[in-house]
Amino acid sequence: MSLPHSVRRWRTEWGNDIIFSHGTNTSKGVAVLFRADLSPTVSKKITDVHGRFIILDITVNNDIFTFVCVYGPNIDNATFFHTVYEHLESFKCDNIICGGDFNFVFNLTLDKYGGVQKTNFKARDACLSYLDKFSLDDVWRTRNPLSSGFTWTSNIDNIRCRLDFFLISKKLVNKVIDCYFQPPFSPIIRSLFCTVTSRQSPEVRGIGNLTTRYF
Repeated sequence: MSLPHSVRRWRTEWGNDIIFSHGTNTSKGVAVLFRADLSPTVSKKITDVHGRFIILDITVNNDIFTFVCVYGPNIDNATFFHTVYEHLESFKCDNIICGGDFNFVFNLTLDKYGGVQKTNFKARDACLSYLDKFSLDDVWRTRNPLSSGFTWTSNIDNIRCRLDFFLISKKLVNKVIDCYFQPPFSPIIRSLFCTVTSRQSPEVRGIGNLTTRYF
């Protein structure tokens, strides 16, 4: 769990800096973890007090990236995504890598199996409007235009959904080395990985699961 008193232990175990947005001891909480071989400079950050999002401007090998780490509400809350993207407007936004559990599906046909054919439509539509505004690409879908892949499963109801996305600047798409699902860590969660190269080595890597994103 992500709580203020555990910060030192997490950083020691990880071996490099971690930026947290803490939730409670039962829900929420996101973090950005920097690999041990990266020494990024963080020039600006916003961390949500409710443990729902982090936004960072960082410099890696003279490239400026804007990282956005999101854990969307379970309810259909368009206001949350308006808030996130309004904050984003004050960042550099040269190379955006936005990852997280958005708690909706983009395409009911491809991104959901079983259950009632509905999602958090208001939240989805709000997010879609900002994809256009910031010129972002759902990179896994671009690479798999007709495939179905799922990051969340309810074994009781036999429902599967792709709720986790990496939305990246379109100009970064051709720098993506891979973007794929890892076999499940648990019966209900799979991880989504994305690796993007900067102009120089090393790579900027994103790794996601249900409530925490590692870039």
